[in-house]
Amino acid sequence: MSVGLNPQDVSDDELIYRRIPYDLDKSKNNYKVEDGLILVSSQAFSDREMCPSVDRAKLCNHNPHHTQSSPDDGVVSFICAEIRAIDDIKYAPPKGQVVQYKIDIIWRPIDGNYAHSQIEPSPNYNSKSTFRKLREKLAYIANQKDWEIYPLSFR
Repeated sequence: MSVGLNPQDVSDDELIYRRIPYDLDKSKNNYKVEDGLILVSSQAFSDREMCPSVDRAKLCNHNPHHTQSSPDDGVVSFICAEIRAIDDIKYAPPKGQVVQYKIDIIWRPIDGNYAHSQIEPSPNYNSKSTFRKLREKLAYIANQKDWEIYPLSFR
């Protein structure tokens, strides 16, 4: 698929989707119900490489179903500027210089998913606790709006 785009084309006003895996047995804690609201948990943004995957909506016909691995999964959305505005992720070692992270969305198409992108820091994280702070921010932002698709048990 060629639409003349490259990694630098991820604009601030773009919509991106994040899959929230359906958690039948609630063991992964991807979401919870609080005061009648279905809230995304920070755990839903976990990633082994500390770069959560998202899909660029305009590269998947603005169809959040594209982002689901299973029809049971939920999907939330962000505007890229919301993520890039996260400016308080820092690492302050006991001795040494404070590291301030810049958060960006980088287009990284993969086989079978041209819309695939990642939420990445610059520089790379030096601790999992620093990445946890980003996950908490992402969950907070996601919970300020409606889901694109609710997980199966809430539809």
